[in-house]
Amino acid sequence: MSIDLTIEQREGYLRFELRGKRVLGEFGPEMLGVWSRLAREAERTGIELALGVSHLTGAARVADIYDSAIAAVKVMEGLPVERVAIVIAVGGIALEENRLAETVAGSRGFTVRMFASEEPALEWLLQPG
Repeated sequence: MSIDLTIEQREGYLRFELRGKRVLGEFGPEMLGVWSRLAREAERTGIELALGVSHLTGAARVADIYDSAIAAVKVMEGLPVERVAIVIAVGGIALEENRLAETVAGSRGFTVRMFASEEPALEWLLQPG
């Protein structure tokens, strides 16, 4: 697996961090593993909010981003997770490409938002309602 995942419990939310390189054609399946680990941790802790920080490099195909969003929806279904904020630390085109995941997940009832930095992501995540 070329994506390293760390998860830590913070006050009121889970923070997960992704490092490594996206490999074309492998990003979707690798993200299924990421979402599965996050789901287990959310289930174990009962925490409803998650903040992800992605330092991933390398290109991802639109199909891979779509597959990642579908995996997130399927894996998180029935769990207490209400919202996920994801920071695309490298910004730019990667941030814009990943906005597709917002739309795909949102259309299936899973609230995910992409951000360029952690402060606004955390502010959005922790706002009431």
